[in-house]
Amino acid sequence: MLIYLTTNYTQCSWRNAAQCVVYFRGMRFPLYRKYPNDLSFFKILDDSHFIEVKRTGKSADVHHFEAKILPDRNFIQDMLNMEGGFWVESSPEEFSLHLAAAQGN
Repeated sequence: MLIYLTTNYTQCSWRNAAQCVVYFRGMRFPLYRKYPNDLSFFKILDDSHFIEVKRTGKSADVHHFEAKILPDRNFIQDMLNMEGGFWVESSPEEFSLHLAAAQGN
């Protein structure tokens, strides 16, 4: 399913985020990032929403995040551009593997 991002986030919601493909500023979402230490995995849904799977010891938590203020939007932009070496590319398979493990906790 192809969806073009609008200024309001009504076409693609958290309920159907897994099926959404969004194009924004020449980027095809979702994009996947992770920290180099393999403890946090990100599915970036668009320029203001992402899902994070955060591993802590043997458990993992899932966080849905919506950027509402400029510092949060800048954080997502840094992730998208992989600024400062804090993020590396990940894959849908890697994210899904950790998401399934987190949901199995």
